[in-house]
Amino acid sequence: MKKYLFIIALFAFETSRAQLNLQNISVGNPTFVSQENGKYTLNENSDFKKMEDRFTYGNLRIYMLRANETLRNEYKSIGNHTSLQEALKAKKIKVTELGDGTVNTLEIENISKDTIMILAGEVVTGGKQDRVIGQDVMLPPKSGKVQVSVFCVEHGRWTPQNSGYQFNGTIGVATGQVRRKAVVDKNQGKVWEEVADATKKNKSQTSSGTYAALQNSDALNTEVAKYMKHYEKLMLEDSNYIGFVAVTGDTIISADLFATNQMFRKQSPQLIKSAAVDAITYGSVVAIAASRVMAFLSEFLQDEDKQETQVMQSGTMLKSNGQKIHLNYYKK
Repeated sequence: MKKYLFIIALFAFETSRAQLNLQNISVGNPTFVSQENGKYTLNENSDFKKMEDRFTYGNLRIYMLRANETLRNEYKSIGNHTSLQEALKAKKIKVTELGDGTVNTLEIENISKDTIMILAGEVVTGGKQDRVIGQDVMLPPKSGKVQVSVFCVEHGRWTPQNSGYQFNGTIGVATGQVRRKAVVDKNQGKVWEEVADATKKNKSQTSSGTYAALQNSDALNTEVAKYMKHYEKLMLEDSNYIGFVAVTGDTIISADLFATNQMFRKQSPQLIKSAAVDAITYGSVVAIAASRVMAFLSEFLQDEDKQETQVMQSGTMLKSNGQKIHLNYYKK
């Protein structure tokens, strides 16, 4: 009997662990979210409207996602991690072509004592052609060689340059349009189409058709810098922020959600930049109803039992030791 009681108790503990759901996450201030009969709504009072105004710049609005104490306690033992940008700069990671080169696979190895987090959508430059990472990856210390799904974002090149088969640079997370085609559609042709469209709209086409050419658009970079300046302090004002939903016009770009504030703060600059490029390139003045944002969040944060299936159909989920570390989700 004691054995069965122990199993039941253990099962109850496992199923009651706080996870990334609407019981533990609010939009901005916890008072802005209310729940009745299992349905979550936003209280669009004057303070909520002020928050929307503060987090709106140009064609972009950010709805911050905030963890409650229960969720923070659940994840407090998770250690720090190193981002891909940091790892490449410090030569803590090797990113190389697989053999003589395979378009949709790269080989990655963590050669450091750090834990390295790579986000789906990050663009690495070098090798025989620039690539966008197609999956979230958490590399433990001294990981050994790991094969990772990628998509080409440089249609017109298949020859190594100064770095040979190595990838020594990254320009951060691609636009939501490019990222979605890699992460959700997993379609190389659609990735190329989105890269071509983004570079054309920003007048930064090159002979090789690389997404990285967006960095050469002075007009785009000037505008992105303004967006970054507006949002950088806002991202840091609450140590309980763990993610956000980005919107432009009447369109939801995407949502990113992390287990801890430390993870979020490390990744938020490149995610804000990605959203800003989307808003500048494809967006318009924000006109979305907050109720649509809440409905979007409910799609993947309301039902814990269906969450993983839902997210993997329209985004990506990174797990470590049974805990959800990062969610990236797009409107179906």
